[in-house]
Amino acid sequence: MIEVFLKHCPISTNTFLIGSPTDVFVIELTDQLQKLKVEPVLLHYLASLRALKGLEMRMTTSTRLRACLYSFISPGGPMYPTRAVRHAAWDSLDLLFPVGQYPRHVISLFFRLLYPWYWPSSCWNFVKVCITTVLYSLLRLLFSSWERMKNSRSN
Repeated sequence: MIEVFLKHCPISTNTFLIGSPTDVFVIELTDQLQKLKVEPVLLHYLASLRALKGLEMRMTTSTRLRACLYSFISPGGPMYPTRAVRHAAWDSLDLLFPVGQYPRHVISLFFRLLYPWYWPSSCWNFVKVCITTVLYSLLRLLFSSWERMKNSRSN
């Protein structure tokens, strides 16, 4: 739907300097994302960025969008984003720019290892994610086998 919207936008007279309506839209979006301070709204916007996948952007616009997402990924200042915002930004960055996804994560892991005071919280969150993943897998297996048993009895 965003492509239809952008096709109806007027083309600027100085398109060479600004770019297409897609570029103008993404530039305004990144500017507004940088100003957002309310976490639920920011999470919604970051999750909605998947609508930009596949849109033609100039290199400068693409770089601006990446820089905006990188600013939400870093755990330090000036924004100090929460864990949820950082993960949503990672997901958006990986979806929009899949090339270089694994080197980005390796570099991020390397720099996280340089700060040992973050290790306890990182390990704790990793353990929590592993436990919830195993628990949900076991519950899914239990409920699916229960449904199969219930369906076999009714037949």
